[in-house]
Amino acid sequence: MIQIHFDIKIDFDALLVKKEISEKVHSSYSSWLRYYPGFCHEHHFDRSNKTSLSHFINRLQDKNQTDQQQKQASHAVSIYYEMELSNSDKRITSAMMNKYGVEQ
Repeated sequence: MIQIHFDIKIDFDALLVKKEISEKVHSSYSSWLRYYPGFCHEHHFDRSNKTSLSHFINRLQDKNQTDQQQKQASHAVSIYYEMELSNSDKRITSAMMNKYGVEQ
């Protein structure tokens, strides 16, 4: 299992709260967030490519994870993708503003 960078974990937790995900499952969502990059690394998938998620879910099926666990894992990784897309947009906007000398 790969350790998730502290900043990513903080952003992920904040997004779980914003999306009103029950606090009872936050630790499970965080676990899926840790398992997914490890799976991608081990099986040579690009974790930033959303098609890797289907391979991850298939692996969970092979490991006899319940449908509920698979749905939860899929939702957790989808939230991660959403967070990464948002952060990417912010980095691009910031870079463009810097390039053209616009104050932030």
